[in-house]
Amino acid sequence: MAACEDPRVPSAARPDLSPEDAREGSRPQALVFDLGGVIIDLDFGRVFDRWAVLSGRSAETLRRRFEFDEAYERHERGEIGASEYFRGVGASLGIDLTPTELADGWNCVYVGPFPGVADLLADLATQLPIFGFTNSNPTHEEVWSERYRTELAPFESIFVSSTIGRRKPEREAFEYVADQVGRTIGAIHFFDDSVENVEGARSAGMPATLVTSFEGLEAAIRRLT
Repeated sequence: MAACEDPRVPSAARPDLSPEDAREGSRPQALVFDLGGVIIDLDFGRVFDRWAVLSGRSAETLRRRFEFDEAYERHERGEIGASEYFRGVGASLGIDLTPTELADGWNCVYVGPFPGVADLLADLATQLPIFGFTNSNPTHEEVWSERYRTELAPFESIFVSSTIGRRKPEREAFEYVADQVGRTIGAIHFFDDSVENVEGARSAGMPATLVTSFEGLEAAIRRLT
C-alpha cells in the first residue's frame, strides 16, 4: 500500500502575507500562479519519511544529506532525466533504493490543494486569463497533473520548467512566460511563495506578490482585481 495517498490535510498555518504584497495600481491583464505552496500544499518532510521507511535510515539523516543542488536545478530544467537524477540522489543519501522506490518517496511531497483554491481559480477564470508556472520535473508532473486536474482546470496553460527549459527565478523564464501569455511583462501579475522567485519576477519587470497564506493570496487578488 502506498504510504502517502494524498490525505489532503493542509500543513500548519503559515504567517500572514508579507509587507511586500500586492499594491493598488492598474488592473493586471493576466495572472500567473506558482503551484507548490500557492495552489497545492507541499511537505518535503513526507519524502524523507517515506525514504526512511524504504531504506531503514532515519528521516533526519536523509534530510541533512539532501541538497537542492545543481543536479536538482538541472533536473527541473529538463537537462537530466529522472534516472540520472535519482541515481545521484541515492548515492548522496547513501541509500540503495530502486528508481521506483525513490520516485515513490519523491511523490509523497504532495499534501493536496489548499482549501478554497478550486473555487478561487474557477471564479478568477471568468474575469481574466490565469496561468500556472511551476519549477517541476516529469516525475512530479505525472502526479499533480492527474491528481489535481479538477483544481487546475481553470488555468489556460501551465508552464513547467522541465518542459520550457527555464526555471524561476531566471529572468529568461519570466520573459518566456510573458511571451507565451501574449501580454507585456508589466501587465502580468505573478504569485509565488518563494522570496527568491518573487524578486526574480520583479527584476524581470513582472509585478509579483509573495504568498505566505491562502487568506493573504485572496486578499491580494481582491486588491488587484
